Amino acid sequence: MRTLELQALIERFVNDENGSNALEYGLIVGLISLAIAAGATAAGTSLGGMFNTISNTITKDVGTFAGPTSPSGS
Repeated sequence: MRTLELQALIERFVNDENGSNALEYGLIVGLISLAIAAGATAAGTSLGGMFNTISNTITKDVGTFAGPTSPSGS
């Protein structure tokens, strides 16, 4: 009799699909968030390179600009 109860309990556990939907949605959300993180990292790296290029160009151009000079001794 105890064996039949245990067997019935195991069958109910194996056939129970209540948590499977939540697990599937959790996996989907995890994969989507991983894709978003990878895309944001790639975009951030690209933007960082672009801003470094702009900064270097501005610094180089401003450094070579002599500008107006004042006479010495003033």
